[in-house]
Amino acid sequence: MKKSSWIIFVLLPLGFSLSAFETQKENVKLEVNEDSGRYNVRYAESLAEGDFVPFFVPEDIWTTKDILILGGRRFVLGDEGGFKTEVLPQSTGARILWSRSDFSVQKTIEIFSSSESQSGSGVKITYTLTNTGASNTRAQIGILLDTYLGEQGVHFYTSDGQAITAEREIESFEMPESIVSRKRDESAGLRVMTLGSQLSSPQRIVLANWRRINDSKGDFDIKEGRDFNQLPYSINDSAIYLEYPTTVLRTQQTAKLVVAIGSWSAPALDITN
Repeated sequence: MKKSSWIIFVLLPLGFSLSAFETQKENVKLEVNEDSGRYNVRYAESLAEGDFVPFFVPEDIWTTKDILILGGRRFVLGDEGGFKTEVLPQSTGARILWSRSDFSVQKTIEIFSSSESQSGSGVKITYTLTNTGASNTRAQIGILLDTYLGEQGVHFYTSDGQAITAEREIESFEMPESIVSRKRDESAGLRVMTLGSQLSSPQRIVLANWRRINDSKGDFDIKEGRDFNQLPYSINDSAIYLEYPTTVLRTQQTAKLVVAIGSWSAPALDITN
């Protein structure tokens, strides 16, 4: 059995001028901005070639973001809402904590191996929501992923064989096991797991133009069949929005959700390893 190797070091920059750190396990690299908690994942099909392809748009890491709906108000974590950001490197990834006096969100990112290989396959992301306030509150997580790998061909594929070339909403009753964004030549691709025994399932997924999703601020009016353009500036720019169910948290109560993201070509994305 091949042993896994880990490398952790600090680098500058990560799509912008602020500091970031990087953790690597075999053919997966995790990059995390130390000021905001924003991240990207890079995957190499071959370590010998050393070509690590980012899963999300690398030029502007601010466009992939975590959104918290708390008591009916929307906050972009790492940007607003009075939340303090703490980023702690871990031996297997990173831990990000966004906190204020009445609520906290902890996000733990861990590189994992597939069930058929000791090489890295992707990242497991665990969100822990804690109500530290004096009264009950409603909380919801949304995840906006700024994908790009499929923008020169078919933007997305589902695990049940559907090719998605236009705006689409997928609800819980029709949820596939995963959504894939991959290059036309199949040399690299991202798989977002949406069903699994240890995973949290979204209540809906929106596949649409990034700016349309971002500017909607959670109130998205889906237009089936619409292309991935938002004229005049956002052309052929697709994204994935994962919307998770709202949870009612009593004071001092916590809730967790688990997400898995990895290479589309890796063996089964088994987050138990």
